[in-house]
Amino acid sequence: MAANAAFAIGTVQTCAPKRTLRPKQLGHLWCVLMLWTALSGFLIYDIRLRGAFSPIHLLSVPALVEIYVSVTEARRKEVARHRKPVIAPYSGALLVAGVFAMLPGRLMHQLLFL
Repeated sequence: MAANAAFAIGTVQTCAPKRTLRPKQLGHLWCVLMLWTALSGFLIYDIRLRGAFSPIHLLSVPALVEIYVSVTEARRKEVARHRKPVIAPYSGALLVAGVFAMLPGRLMHQLLFL
């Protein structure tokens, strides 16, 4: 649910005309949802590549780093440098992980398509 909400907020933030939303408040909410999503990814062990590690763990670590960098740049008022670390977890972690979550046999596929 956190990933879906973060995806929706990210889409709204990306597509909305400039200065029409409250980007700071939505950004705070998006960061909390992304942190929740990335941290909960470490609790997923369905698909194991090596030992207890799954592909989602490979997305969670960079997402946490990018969120940290994004928040740091936003606090410094470096808007241009803030955008790239925001877009990376939005496109990488949410879209890529979303595709894998919707594969047949996965829980999200069953919930949405069956």
